[in-house]
Amino acid sequence: MTTRTFPVVDGEKAKRIFAEKIRPMLTEADRGKYVTINEETGEFEIDDHDFNGAIRARARFGKDAPLLTIRAGYRAVYTMGVAEEDNRLETW
Repeated sequence: MTTRTFPVVDGEKAKRIFAEKIRPMLTEADRGKYVTINEETGEFEIDDHDFNGAIRARARFGKDAPLLTIRAGYRAVYTMGVAEEDNRLETW
């Protein structure tokens, strides 16, 4: 049996890339979209659907790229119950 290892993702690094480089480029129309970030290069894919963006990112950056998905304008990508926008994180 072959064991597959996955790249180590430093969530803080991806959050920093998002805050410093990506968020300033986003508009109000991007709120709620999923941003999949390549931590090595800072490149990203953005999509209305998390799966579609992640698949495009895997194809573009390779299966071993360290990727993290952030939802623009929200504290978390997924929630259980009511999903509240986090106005403290973003000023649009």
